[in-house]
Parts: sequence; structure tokens; C-alpha cells
Amino acid sequence: MGGQIKLKKMQNKTKILFFFLILCGIIFSSINVQASQSPVVLFSDLTDAPVSGWEGSATKGAAVSIWGRNLGSGGVAHIDVCGQEIASDSADVVEWGVVNIAGENDPADVYLSSQGLERITFHLNSNMTIGAGKISVTTADGVSSGVDFYCRDNGNIYFVDDVGSADSYNGKMSSYQGNISGPWATLGMAKKTLTAGDVCYIRAGIHTAVDQWGYDENYIMDFWTGAGANIFHNGTVNNSIAIVAYPGEIPQIGDIDNEYVMIFRGSTPGTFSHWTFGKMMFRSEGNNINSSVTITAPLRNDYLRFVGIDFSTVGIIERVAKTAVQISGNANGSEYIWFLGNNFHDLGVNDRDGIYYASGGGYPIYLGGFGWHRYTYIGYNEMHHNPQGRLQVYGHYVTDWADEIYIYNNYIHDQGRGGAVIGGGDGNGGSYDYSFVQDLYFFNNVVSNNSGDGITVGGVNYGGSGRYKIYNNTLYENANVIHMIDDTESADISNNIFYSSTSFFDDGQSEIDAFGRNNVWYGGASDYPTWDSGDIATDPKFTGSEDYSLQYNSAAIDAGVDLSAILTNDIVGTVRPQGVSYDIGAFEYTSAEKSIETCSDNIQNQDETGIDCGGVCDACVVPATYNLTNFISAITNWLQIGNTESDVNSDGIVNTRDLDMVMSGWGE
Repeated sequence: MGGQIKLKKMQNKTKILFFFLILCGIIFSSINVQASQSPVVLFSDLTDAPVSGWEGSATKGAAVSIWGRNLGSGGVAHIDVCGQEIASDSADVVEWGVVNIAGENDPADVYLSSQGLERITFHLNSNMTIGAGKISVTTADGVSSGVDFYCRDNGNIYFVDDVGSADSYNGKMSSYQGNISGPWATLGMAKKTLTAGDVCYIRAGIHTAVDQWGYDENYIMDFWTGAGANIFHNGTVNNSIAIVAYPGEIPQIGDIDNEYVMIFRGSTPGTFSHWTFGKMMFRSEGNNINSSVTITAPLRNDYLRFVGIDFSTVGIIERVAKTAVQISGNANGSEYIWFLGNNFHDLGVNDRDGIYYASGGGYPIYLGGFGWHRYTYIGYNEMHHNPQGRLQVYGHYVTDWADEIYIYNNYIHDQGRGGAVIGGGDGNGGSYDYSFVQDLYFFNNVVSNNSGDGITVGGVNYGGSGRYKIYNNTLYENANVIHMIDDTESADISNNIFYSSTSFFDDGQSEIDAFGRNNVWYGGASDYPTWDSGDIATDPKFTGSEDYSLQYNSAAIDAGVDLSAILTNDIVGTVRPQGVSYDIGAFEYTSAEKSIETCSDNIQNQDETGIDCGGVCDACVVPATYNLTNFISAITNWLQIGNTESDVNSDGIVNTRDLDMVMSGWGE
């Protein structure tokens, strides 16, 4: 009998345990579930390339890299490009979801993946449709939007290698044949030879050979338009020229013995057009200009792309900071230039030990005056640990101007002189505080922990018609959050989070023509602006100490103004808005995250009314109230009423006392 009772107890306990595990499974799955995140493709290195010709192949084409988020590590994923699907396990895929980024503490580390972006590299093939197309990625979690790409059936594919190579070879990677076939030894040879539609891949290694076809011996690639004809050629629309890393490898261009990596200059009119440089480390020592494109009058430059490049001058002995990229305007103009997914770090002597600080410039990007600029795109870059550096857009003469400048989705942090200067000038030939900016857009940027001002916005705009549009940024604990130069005109400052424990402003806020809408001002500083309407003085509730995404109960969620005419995504590619309105700051809080957090937080923080149901329920129904009768009924039915063996205390009733006895004998 005892054995039978024990057996029945175990059966009942098994039922209860099963029910308990089901319940726990529901609870645990709702806690640990990660929102499915669809892949996001942000940009590519090449914009056009041949679908054949890789090492002489009639079916295998150029290697292309794309950057994005939520790309995963392969699995069931595939790429769609120019009408063809390429599976993640295809032989044409070289790398999938790679993030080339090392620790933050060593300035010599390679930071090829800005902000931890993921990269996929794959080969085109001859089955692709010739003409304009798209590149998109499909994973188990969804399909990305596409980036534009042009597949073509023309153009050569060349190679540069610092081993087993010679400039007397033909630049091909097929087997060496009597000093005829093989890669070139120098980038100078590649620069000199490439014509419209050609792509050149650089093998891993340290490439330091100077350009013997340049104006002098200081440069690895010298784009010179003066003495000497045919020093380089230009690409055209859908037939650009590219110098990028060999797939899966990271070449280093220059070292401390090279004054510059590349420069464009001349004494006669010329054009530098439709070139792409990507996926390399730029290292050099220069006279305040390192790894630079320098434009001097009367030259013109347009349709230039710098993608996924790691810029640094670590190892320089002299204590002078080196500017990574400097582009000066000129009478013939500078337009359509992209800086995408680059890393700019340690420009000058290492200052991370708190002892040595470089002097001089050390700007990650300096977009200067001496002429005009238009359609410049600076996006998805990371700029950090530059002791004298800050992103700078700055004029020099009252006739200088810049228009349609887009600075977006960047992470700018731990710099010595501040985050960014967008406007202003040094007054050569005119008044001191002026700006040459017409329309400048600064949005979705995180600017944090810089020793100088977070951003400096500045000056009387060119022609009195300038328009600064500062939207959806997160500025955290800079020396001053924002410096408004006196007489700044037409600044629209909306949907930003300004967090400071010391000061929001440097000076000038009472003398500017600015208006703000729906900004968060928080952190202990008290100098709030007088021109902000709908401002919020509430903790934005960041996720972590260096994670500026929003928690589920942040007052910044759904509190912004509608900027859909300008912004469609946040810093990580999430579509805006996710709720009833735009969130404030660089990050949009996703509805998927809300579904994890809000069904039991007793806060109506989505679009529900009346009760809290998470805002994503099929219906918001007021829950019923249950009493003891309901509980006893549920238990007795669970224990199969009418089964006398469930009456474990033999009182003729199956009720909670029996359950108590079952539970008291749980360990038997």
C-alpha cells in the first residue's frame, strides 16, 4: 500500500512539476527572449565593378564588401545582388559578419570596423544582370533594404603585393611567367596605370614604397597635375576606379618613415574624380597633414569615397598631432565626397597614459575653406583618442562657402579638443567670427566624454542665409555640451539629448538666432536655454555607462518632433519612428524591446489606453479577478476529481489539503 501511495504521489508531483516547468518556461522565455532583428545594410566599398575577370576568370568577378548590422554569421542567410542570390556558404563568399576591432586600451590596435559594424565580402559573378541594381541581405530574421550597385561587364582587375612582385609585371595574380604576369610592387604603379572601370586589390603587408611618378619622394600615392602628363586617370559614372584591400586581408599603407600616404595637388587645372579607397590601415608621419587628400587651387575634386579605413599616427616620435584627412576648397569646387565607416584614432603621440599630449592640429577630418564645398557625407565613422583633434568644418575667407554638408551616425568620443566644430572661420580677409555654412545637417551622432566642447556651432552664416540642422544627437558629459558662437543664425536644434553635470553652454546663447524643440536637458547643469520649446529636464535613462540607448521607461521615448522629411533611421539603422512619434536622442527604442519589457511593468509606455498590456497585444482586455473558489476548482480539476486516489488524506474530499499533503511529501 505504501508503495502505491508513493507511486501516486510521484504521479501527482509529476503533473504539478510539469505544470510548473511549463509556467517557468513561459516566464523564462519572456525574460530571455531577444527581439528578432532584421539585417541592416548601410554602405558598400565599391559602387560598381566588373562581374568577371578575377585572376582571368570568365565567371568570377570583383570582390565587394558591405557593412551593416545584424548580419549574423551565415547559416541560412544569403545576399541578393544584381538579380542573383549568393548563399552564405557559397564559395563566392569570402567573409560573413566579420568585425575587425580590437581592445580600446592599446592605441596601436586596428579599428577597421567603426562602431563594431559587421562586414560581408563576396565576389560578383557573370550570371548577374548588367546595369543598375541593389545589394541586400536576407537572414532568418528578415530582409534588409538595399544599397545601390552597378554591375558591369567591363573593367580590369589588378593586384599589388609587396612579395614576389615588380612594377614591370602586368598587375595580374595569375602564375608568374617570365617577369610578365604578376602583381605590381607599388601603389604608385597602380595609381599611374588604372583607368575608368578598373579595380586594384592590395595584399596584406606593409606598403611603404614612394610614388616614383609623383612630384617628389614624400608620397605613396601622389596625384599630381603639374609637370608630367598622364600621372593618373579619372573614373566616370558607373565606371569608377578603386584601390581596396584584397578580400579577407588588411594591408598597411605607410609607416613613420613616410611623410604622407596620398595627396592631390597641382599647378595646372585638373580633376580628381570617381575614385574609391577602402579597407586599409593608413599610417604615416607628415608636417601636420597625415594620410591626407590635400586639394589646392585651381583643382577640382568630386565623387571620392573613403570607406572602412583605419587612420592613425601611432608611433610618431615628435610630439605633433597629424591631421588624417584635409580637404581645402578652391575656385573650381569640391563636391560629392564620402567618408563612411572609417576609424580615426591616436592622431599624434599617444596620450592615453595621461603624460604626453601632442601639439598642433590632429583633426580626423578638416573640411576647410579657401573656396567652396558641397555634398559632403561623413557617416558611420568613429573618432576617438585624438589628443588635439576634433572634426572640423571651418572657413578662412568671407567668400568661402559650404552647402549640403551631412554629418551623421558618427561616434565621437574621448578627444582632447572637443567633438566637432561645425561652422566659424578664422577671419582671413574678413571678420573673425563668421561661418561659411549654408545648409549643414548634424544628426544621429553620439558625442561623449570629450575634453573640449561637444559641438561648436558657429557664426554669421554665408550670405546671412545659413541653416544649421542639429537633430537627434546624444551629447554626454563633454566640457561644455554646446558652444554657440555669437550671432549664429538659423540654427534648428531638435530632438537632442544634452547631458552635462557641469555646463550646457560655453557662451553666446543669448545672442543667437536659434530655436529648439523637444530636447532633453539633464545632468545637474542649470544653464538651460531660453529658446527651447517642449524641453524635458528628466533623466533620459541610458542603458549603461557607455551605452546611450534608451531604457523602456525613458521620458525620451515618443517625445520628439516628427523629422521624417529628413531622418528615416537612427544611428544603428533602426527605422524611425517605432512608436507614435520620434524618440529623442541618437537611438530609437524598438517596439520589439518594448514587447519584452512592458507587459508587466505597470506603465502605459506604448500606444495602449486604459491598462498596461505592452502596446503590442491583440486586444487590451481588463483581466478577471480570481478568488479561492476559482483556485480550488482549478486544483481539483487538475487532480482529476472523482479519482479517489487523489483524496490523499482520506477525508472524502479532494481539495487544497490534499495538495498540501502532496507538497509536504515532495521530497519522498
